[in-house]
Order: sequence, then C-alpha cells, then structure tokens
Amino acid sequence: MTAEHLLRGIRQLCEAVTNAHLAHVATGDAPTEAEQAHYQARADYWNHTASIRYRDLAETVTGLLPEPTRLERFMPIRPLANGTVELHAHDRRARPVVVQLTGAQALTLSTHLAAYAAISLDRTGTKIHDLLPPIKAAPPFTTSTNGGGSPAEDTSGRP
Repeated sequence: MTAEHLLRGIRQLCEAVTNAHLAHVATGDAPTEAEQAHYQARADYWNHTASIRYRDLAETVTGLLPEPTRLERFMPIRPLANGTVELHAHDRRARPVVVQLTGAQALTLSTHLAAYAAISLDRTGTKIHDLLPPIKAAPPFTTSTNGGGSPAEDTSGRP
C-alpha cells in the first residue's frame, strides 16, 4: 500500500462524513416533507457510506501496523555450525533483524552487556552478589597425573 492510497481512503471517509452532516443539516432546514425525506435519505446513504469507508480504512491501517510482541519459539541467540553466533532481535519498528557475529565478537558483546547490566543494577541499588548463585568450591587443580589418571607429585624438577 502506498501513502497516496492511504490518503485517498482518508479523504473519501472525510468526504462521506461531511456529506452526511450536510444532509442532516439540510433535513432540518427543508421547507416541505418531501424535501425532508429526500435529505434524510441522502443522510442515511452517506452515513452508510461513511461506515463502510471507516471499516475499510480501519482494516487497512490495522494491516499496516505490526502485531503485538510475542515470545519467539526459537532461541534468540544460537550458535551456528560454521562457528558464528546468530542474534535475533527487532528494530524500533518491530521488524525482525538477524545479526551474525564471530565467536570473538559475541564474547566481547556478552562481556560488555554483562558489565552494563551490572552497572544498571548497581545504580538501582541492587547488588549483583544477591542475584547470582553461590560459586561452589572446586577440587584443587593439579598439572600432572600418574598413569591411572589420579593426581601425583611432579618429580620432573621443573618449577
């Protein structure tokens, strides 16, 4: 649909409403009953025409507007087999946008996003440590193992 088509529909609606109003005024000013009936019939016609044009215009405008936001059935962020990360979003006009990032770009973006989220939470008085789950203690890290895969002392003499 073009802007001209939409404006033509609006003009036609305004014309029908104006003609209906003028016919109603003329009905009250008509000197004879025959003229009153004539103008009343014209008012009814233009009221009906205005109703049809309004309904058509409302359907057209409703069709142009985006639907309400709804939950996506897929992951908004997903890793692809080629090593990139796909980010699904919507622009300010609710049009879908897909951004492909390299692994490094996705990691950088997520780090910045986490940092800005922490700053935003801090500004509202929310402390991050209250929101995050506790970190569990991990077993000690060793650099060498004996043949069985269990930790052993490093006797190579290297630091």
